[in-house]
Amino acid sequence: MKKCVFVMVIIIFGCIVTWANPVAGVPGVVSYEESLTVFFDSENNAIRWIETQMDFMAHREVPAAQRRIMGAVLENMIPILQDITMWDTDFCVIISRSTSPGESILMLYVRGTLTRLWNY
Repeated sequence: MKKCVFVMVIIIFGCIVTWANPVAGVPGVVSYEESLTVFFDSENNAIRWIETQMDFMAHREVPAAQRRIMGAVLENMIPILQDITMWDTDFCVIISRSTSPGESILMLYVRGTLTRLWNY
């Protein structure tokens, strides 16, 4: 019984942490960070959705060399990242937004490879 209660508490805590994302326009918010992973059925649908992310589209996409460096760094930090990006499908978009300058990132993974990257 104690194990069941413990598991329920962990699940509730995880849900609270996952769904609690402050809005940037709320008075008094000093900083925030939110992450989102979206899986798509095709690369075209993923790109169409990426184009709706106006905060990223207002900035230029990073050069291929910087994208390869970022991909290598992420693969060294998270060795199973390629598998994570292919859990549901071959087309994955990962977004991390932050109030810290330079830490907002949008990444498009196609078949486990980082193919497009925006950073601001």
